[in-house]
Amino acid sequence: MYQHGLGVEQDDMKSIRMTARSSLFGASAPQFQVGALDNSKLLNVPKNDATAEHYYRAAAEQGDAVAQYNMGLIYEYGRGVEMNTKTALWWYRQAAIQGHAAAQNNLGIKNHGLHQDGFDQAVAINWILRAAYQGYLPAILNMGTIYEYGQGIPKSEEIAADLFARVAQSGNPLAQVYYAEMLADGRGVPQDKKAAAKWYGLAAQQGNVFAQNIMGFLYLKGIGVGRDEQQALKWWSIPQGKENEIVVKYRHQIEGEMTPEQISQARNLARNLAQNLAQNLARNQARNQAQNLAQNWRELHK
Repeated sequence: MYQHGLGVEQDDMKSIRMTARSSLFGASAPQFQVGALDNSKLLNVPKNDATAEHYYRAAAEQGDAVAQYNMGLIYEYGRGVEMNTKTALWWYRQAAIQGHAAAQNNLGIKNHGLHQDGFDQAVAINWILRAAYQGYLPAILNMGTIYEYGQGIPKSEEIAADLFARVAQSGNPLAQVYYAEMLADGRGVPQDKKAAAKWYGLAAQQGNVFAQNIMGFLYLKGIGVGRDEQQALKWWSIPQGKENEIVVKYRHQIEGEMTPEQISQARNLARNLAQNLAQNLARNQARNQAQNLAQNWRELHK
């Protein structure tokens, strides 16, 4: 609609933003954040999916909440087993009952709006709230999304913006994008395009593709930042896999207005930024692994 100007003023940046929100859940549905595999307690988990499933199952059947949660992920995504949502929900529920925050979050998300297995929205939201009360950041972010859309609870953009801000300050790139959107539109907070550009930039620097595309538009149009076509081209030249057709159109347009030297400089900036992003990702993975090892040591020496 926004991209082709059907019934509304054509706005390519809005089209990018709308597309990003609806890419996984449809045009009118929010995007939630699920938990990742939890290796905080289990040592030497095999990398082979089928073998890992056997390893986790043994611990899960003994009542280990972490293993039960991981079994939920394994069945939800079909890692070494046939994908089975019902079985995934069963394992999430076992871990959630024991207080595993990520399991509570995922159980709530999987049932939010689905009305299956006896769940309704109120019950689903209650599980997400339980995880949020434990300080589990993805659950806090998800509650912000629920308040933003008013799904199952009264809509409150003020509460949504506050929750997005809390998680954004922890460094979560998705929360940084959501908070930037609220600031850009003046929803739940006073409109502040400069602050919005700051939060988009923080997310972009962590590799969030959507934020990188938006940063290109902000620099191209001088919204919240100084107008700088070279910076716009830099953000649009970072390798992203499948490219957005709107971004490609504008990139070609500004390349046609720049000298070969300027284009080369912008691409070099993009290359250096991409290398820094890869190095930061590697450092974060190493830090997470060290934290898991420290947690394992504490568990073994209780």
